[in-house]
Amino acid sequence: MRKKILIWGPVAAWLVLMITATSIPNLRTPPEYPNADLIFHILVYLVLAVLAARAFSMTGYRHKGLWAVLLLLGLGLAAIDEYHEVMIPGRTVSFLDFSMNVIGFTAGTGLSKLRYKNKGKDK
Repeated sequence: MRKKILIWGPVAAWLVLMITATSIPNLRTPPEYPNADLIFHILVYLVLAVLAARAFSMTGYRHKGLWAVLLLLGLGLAAIDEYHEVMIPGRTVSFLDFSMNVIGFTAGTGLSKLRYKNKGKDK
């Protein structure tokens, strides 16, 4: 059980942090940084993808389908995350935010795939 917590704990903690951040009502980007929100979306999902790839790799799941599974998970999480904002006062669903989430997750998955492939872990 402790090993599973060490492997999946960072993923779970990051997801809790993400849900907490997207649950803040009326969150606005400072006017002096108009695109900070988009960069934030990319970085948050990039880190999530890297953590998820690490966890899957540490559990021994190294099938080629891992990358497709990760991308589908990322797409689903990005959609759920954006839909969740409908329930938060002052927040709205944004296709641009969703797109940045997907770009970040795809980039993180790609970086992870290169990392594990170069280490000989990708079959």
